[in-house]
Amino acid sequence: MKKIPIQDKVKTILEVAEHCKDDDKKLTANIWVDELCQFGVSREEAMKFCKLYLSLDLTTSDTITRARRKLQETDPSLRGNSYANRKAREKEIRNKIVKS
Repeated sequence: MKKIPIQDKVKTILEVAEHCKDDDKKLTANIWVDELCQFGVSREEAMKFCKLYLSLDLTTSDTITRARRKLQETDPSLRGNSYANRKAREKEIRNKIVKS
C-alpha cells in the first residue's frame, strides 16, 4: 500500500471537514482514525480511541515532544544516542560545506 504524504492527507481533511480547520486535535484525530484503520484496527476501536483523545484533554504529542527537546537541551544526561550521532555528522557536513 502506497503511503499518502501527510500534507495531502491534511489538505483533504481541511477541504471536507470544516470543524478541523481551527482545531488541531480534531485534525489529528481524523488522521489517526484513518492510519489506525490502515494498521488493522477496527474503525470502531479507532474512533473510540480518538474520542477519548478529544474528550479527556490528553496532552498533545507536540507538547510532549517539545518538553523532551527542551529537557534534552538543558540536561545532557537525558539525550539519546541519536544526539551524538547527529553531532558527529554535523561536523562532517560543515567540513564539506566549507570545502565546497
